[in-house]
Amino acid sequence: MGNLIGLRDSLFWTDIEIDRNRFIDNLNDAINEAKKQSDIIYGTPSFSDFTGDWTEFISFIYETMYDDSKRKVKFPWLNQLQHTTLIGILAIFQNTSPNLSNTLKELNEEFPDENNQYVACYYEQIPNGTVHDINSWEAYHLNFVSKFNYPQRCQQFEYFKRFFKPELKIPQNQINQLIDDGRTDPSMIRIDLPLIPHEKIHIHFSNDWALNIDGTWKHLDKTFFKISTRACQELSEWGFLLPDDYYV
Repeated sequence: MGNLIGLRDSLFWTDIEIDRNRFIDNLNDAINEAKKQSDIIYGTPSFSDFTGDWTEFISFIYETMYDDSKRKVKFPWLNQLQHTTLIGILAIFQNTSPNLSNTLKELNEEFPDENNQYVACYYEQIPNGTVHDINSWEAYHLNFVSKFNYPQRCQQFEYFKRFFKPELKIPQNQINQLIDDGRTDPSMIRIDLPLIPHEKIHIHFSNDWALNIDGTWKHLDKTFFKISTRACQELSEWGFLLPDDYYV
């Protein structure tokens, strides 16, 4: 569902005393989840052009492989499992995209209108938004599906539903002003914010039905009611999730 490109700057490790086991674990977890979701992970052609300490580190990783004694002397923070894990990560980063994209800008040009992002080993200097653990990987998909319009949500419903988190994108008073001015579907009456515990943001319709922002019904009348296509489009723009049957 997405394209990830390895950010080699996150792997310039000059201080061999710093324990990076947790960062390696987190990156590996994100990579495994990305594979489950059928994300494609690319390295860049420049991954083979490292200079300085990282070149020595890559050489050490591949030359010593599972030599425990050498590893403990050279990189005391790296345990055997992390050593093996890092070999796997580096092997993934050696793959390149068809057009040999070397930057995120080039990847976006190669895969326009798709979900593209950097994947990296975390450290403080990497750009915000970089995928480096499970949470940042989920945020990467959330950011993408949050921009789907109603037809896109219908076309990619399972993917959209997995990552989307309903959140009002326009202030309540602004939405209600649009409704009052007659610039929305006429079936919609008003948006209400929660007034009591456990209540959710919800939209009232003209027949006393009300829909929560998470796609559950707050009020149901005995009469038949179907949200119009126009209302579905507008609610999607505002950050609402619709009931599942409106995406079929």
